Amino acid sequence: MRLEVLDTRRRASAAGLGLRETLEELGPPLTDCRAARAETTARRKQVWSSLASSLDASPLADQEWPGQWYDLLRRAGVPAGVTPKRRHGHSSSRSRSSPLSSGPSGAAHSAEGELAA
Repeated sequence: MRLEVLDTRRRASAAGLGLRETLEELGPPLTDCRAARAETTARRKQVWSSLASSLDASPLADQEWPGQWYDLLRRAGVPAGVTPKRRHGHSSSRSRSSPLSSGPSGAAHSAEGELAA
């Protein structure tokens, strides 16, 4: 039976509810998975774009290693189970830590707050 037909029959029945309303009465609200995936994809693109823009606008832009770091991060991704709040905390704290305070060449420079913007 097609869902449209079932919905019409449910609305015409004594229940007076369509298929969506019936399912919502029986359990938690329905999730539009397609819209949720599109939102996640858009948010992910915005995060990567923001990071790239921040790197381009920082004093690190003229060095080679931040671009390599960005490429590695893009390929490896963020570990599963790391929430957006924790991701922000990690990126902010790492921008102040020693690995980002000196490049692969060991040349020290001030990176505090540069990547957290």
